Amino acid sequence: MKVTTETVQKITIADLDRLDPVALYLEDQGPGKGKVIITCYGSSWTAFWGSMGDRPVAEFIKSCSNSYLIGKLDPQLKDEVDDIAGLTTAAKKEIIKNRKSKDLRDSDAREWFDTVCICAGEDLLNDRELMSRIFGDEYWHSIPKKPNPDYDYLSRILDAVKAAISTKTTAKSDLIAIADEMDKRVDTDGLMTLEEPFPVLVKRWAVKLRKLDR
Repeated sequence: MKVTTETVQKITIADLDRLDPVALYLEDQGPGKGKVIITCYGSSWTAFWGSMGDRPVAEFIKSCSNSYLIGKLDPQLKDEVDDIAGLTTAAKKEIIKNRKSKDLRDSDAREWFDTVCICAGEDLLNDRELMSRIFGDEYWHSIPKKPNPDYDYLSRILDAVKAAISTKTTAKSDLIAIADEMDKRVDTDGLMTLEEPFPVLVKRWAVKLRKLDR
């Protein structure tokens, strides 16, 4: 039996605009390999990459577009869906257009228009014969589209994830800067040399550390 222990970094993102708290799990599994799990309000998405170059998974995610990430996290999710509610309006416009171009007789145009007026979008969609008359045999290509709210929802979650990763990256850089500053103040005998009073120096570093903790 082979047992492998791997380190998974968890980032919790809260106080978001129009979003419940988001939990982000980042796992670097080796050179160029990484996995991410994102959870929000009972839903979860996961993706794995086996070739990310020399970047950790967090930096890789931050560099990718939302459309690419959504394609990996939820391949079946489309950015647009059928606008069934708008189908009635689209059918009316198509009838008027065909009547003006003389492709449709007045009597047929009036009959179809009156029928469409009393049909809800779903009822019209289920009437294949009428849909074929109005839009043609491949009428499904004429169904209007609208933005997919589920796609927009996941995209906003990814915006929050990228912002959190950027914040963590900035915090890490600031900690390194503080450590470098401390190293510069240590002389060859291991004693700290101060160019300003020690209480002032400590207070300045404390302010920086408090900012990183936010």
